[in-house]
Amino acid sequence: MSIWHVDVVTGLLQTEDYARHIISSYSRVEPIAPALIGRLVRVRTRRQQVLNRDGLQLSVVLDESVLKRRIGDDTVMYAQLQRLAREAERPNLNLQILPLTRSTWSSGNLLSSSASATTARRCSRTWWSPSS
Repeated sequence: MSIWHVDVVTGLLQTEDYARHIISSYSRVEPIAPALIGRLVRVRTRRQQVLNRDGLQLSVVLDESVLKRRIGDDTVMYAQLQRLAREAERPNLNLQILPLTRSTWSSGNLLSSSASATTARRCSRTWWSPSS
């Protein structure tokens, strides 16, 4: 399975708080009852169990702007970026970042999973530092 996102982290890799902020923002277009937001968040997080399915190979490409776009507060972003760094170490997940410095897309311009994990960790320091 392959996923490409240029605006937000794909739902399969979102933390619960990140997902809640994304889903809550839908109400800017059309009102959503708070109970429905909670239900949609639970469905999204339950769907993430597919990551543990035997035989699943997942390839995810995220634009680097996804790592820098603020969703929620600093704590939400820190947790989300730390999650991406952890998930990038899964043997069945190939997480790649398209750097902002690349003007065109090609597989040669993508960071490897280990470099993507490092990039996510580096970006997480922008949102949170232990001394804060």
